[in-house]
Amino acid sequence: MSNEYVYQYDYVNDDSKCKYAIYAVDEPPNKLAFEGRCFVYSKPDDYFSNTGFISEVLNNPTYLDLLHIADEEIKITEDYEHIFFEGIHIIKKVNNNLTQIELILCS
Repeated sequence: MSNEYVYQYDYVNDDSKCKYAIYAVDEPPNKLAFEGRCFVYSKPDDYFSNTGFISEVLNNPTYLDLLHIADEEIKITEDYEHIFFEGIHIIKKVNNNLTQIELILCS
């Protein structure tokens, strides 16, 4: 998985008034973002949000799947400053078949 991003895909959700941009090297939104089982975790932030987020367990999520998770995360944390999805960061392997990741959401 590459960490360089050049291709832009926009997703707008009218309910949350958020717009996300996904950047991936020549990869369509249906491209696998992570191979295997994972969940998205974000810890509470003292400045932007006092609420953390934990997603359901995902199996081989695509970039578009993660955009929908970003939508959930933003609604729950109410952090409307960081709405541009630029990739993922692998935090740790919880066990042999489950990995904790976080979304890289920028302003």
